[in-house]
Amino acid sequence: MLKTDTRQANWRRANPGKYEAHLAVQRALKEGELDNETCDVCGVKAVDAHHDQ
Repeated sequence: MLKTDTRQANWRRANPGKYEAHLAVQRALKEGELDNETCDVCGVKAVDAHHDQ
């Protein structure tokens, strides 16, 4: 359990599913299971993982 009271810690407590998804993506990127790809809309390479929905 997070004991700090920062904006980030508060968001993590309020959004545990989203936080776990973020961690899963970060682990997969680090382990080479996912690759960074360009944005389908504008072609920018520096994008975060996200859903269209």
